[in-house]
Amino acid sequence: MTNINCKFIQSETQESIKIFEVKAKTTKVCGTIILGNGIGGTMDCANKDLAKFFSHHGYNAIAFDYRHFGESDGSPRQLFSIKKQLEDWNSVISYTKKNSKNLNTTKLVLWGTSFGGSHTLTLGARRNDIDAIIAQCPNVDFLHTVLHTHPLRLLKLTINALLDIVGRSFGASPKLIPLVGELDSSALMVTRDAVLGYPRHASASRVWRNEITAGFALTLAFYRPIKEAHRITSSLLLCICNRDSIAIPDLAYQVVARAKNAKSVGYDCDHFELYEPQHTNQTLKDQLAFLATVLG
Repeated sequence: MTNINCKFIQSETQESIKIFEVKAKTTKVCGTIILGNGIGGTMDCANKDLAKFFSHHGYNAIAFDYRHFGESDGSPRQLFSIKKQLEDWNSVISYTKKNSKNLNTTKLVLWGTSFGGSHTLTLGARRNDIDAIIAQCPNVDFLHTVLHTHPLRLLKLTINALLDIVGRSFGASPKLIPLVGELDSSALMVTRDAVLGYPRHASASRVWRNEITAGFALTLAFYRPIKEAHRITSSLLLCICNRDSIAIPDLAYQVVARAKNAKSVGYDCDHFELYEPQHTNQTLKDQLAFLATVLG
């Protein structure tokens, strides 16, 4: 019998979420890890492979695509919603808890990278049933991001956001902008590390698209996981890129200071270099060591 299960589960609003579930390949199951993507990412960029990796080390693992992205349902496509993505996390957590067969599989770990890491911090602050959290290069304060965006870029993002929201309210197709693009484009991310790194990170995916609905920009400044960090009681590991221009490392270190049971490991890389083998190999070693310590 195969240890991999690909299926759809229902979200809170009955739309379907595609999950990729891998059972531990050892006799002793240490816990269950749920893996979430960064903004615009799909689970076949890397998280399916990471789920297999963790299964070889004694963990059940579940990767998933947010609704409107990748292999999950949801229309229109490429619609980014913080609220919906947090609902998707909660739906996968509910599925995991419902299908836990013994005490060890109920030990629950949230693993998120980039925007997915931001979500794990929010969930850790709002739930009391998470045993451990691993957040890779999370942006912890999007208000800071907005305030430090060049005014002309901010104006362009705002205009496109209004065109998207107003247009969809009158039945028009979504206004899409690139996830990554050159400095003078209307893209969400225009830094050199993003332009070079994101397409390379997504190259393994057959469903990734360099597009996202523009309307999310009007809500971004209100998402501030750092403000809830003091409520996180789960064991927490932050993997921080010390040369990150997208998720400011100094703010991530502040989360470590505010959370009750947190530690950090810093890496000499930028946001997307963390996904390169020379850094991934080390982060995975650090994460396994962390899990072995906090899950016993």
